[in-house]
Amino acid sequence: MAKISHENIATFLLNFGCFLFLLCGISQAHLNVYLSPQEVMRLLGVSAEVYYVREGHVNNYALNFIVPVPANVRDITFTWQSLAGRPLPYSINVVTSQPDILPRPFMNISQIGEIPTNVQTFAIGLKCSGTRDSEVDVTISVEVILNRALSNVTHLVFRRKKFVCWPNKRKKI
Repeated sequence: MAKISHENIATFLLNFGCFLFLLCGISQAHLNVYLSPQEVMRLLGVSAEVYYVREGHVNNYALNFIVPVPANVRDITFTWQSLAGRPLPYSINVVTSQPDILPRPFMNISQIGEIPTNVQTFAIGLKCSGTRDSEVDVTISVEVILNRALSNVTHLVFRRKKFVCWPNKRKKI
C-alpha cells in the first residue's frame, strides 16, 4: 500500500488545481452581443439593455423575440465585444421577406470580419423602396467562430419586423 505523504497531497492538489484552471479556461466567456439602452428605447420605448449573448451565455428567449421596427426607424444597431482575449471571426447575412419593398439591407461592417476585443456598435440600414406599405420580415444570421480546431461555432439568428410606409402617398384633388 502506498504511503500518503504531504508531498503526494501537495502534488495532487497542484495537478487538480491546474486541471480546474484549464477546465475554467475552456468554458470561459467568449462574447457579448446586446442592444444598448438607447436602441431598446428607440425600438420598444423602454429603458433597458437586451443581451442576446452575455459573457458567452446565449439568451434564447431574447433571440426568439421578433423585434418590431417602426416605419420612422431607418437603421438598427447592435453592440458586441469579443471576451476571448483576441478578435473572433464572424460572418453575417441579412435577408428580407420582400426584397422589392425592402431591398437587401446595408451594413457599416464587412459581411466577413472579426469581432473586436473592445466594445463596437454596428448598424444595419433598412432603407425601403417606397413602392407600398407593408410589414417585412428581416432575418439577421451571425456565425461566430470560437475555435476553428474544435469546430466550436455559435450561430445567432435575430428576427425583426420592419413596418414600411409608402412615402409617395398624395391626396387626390
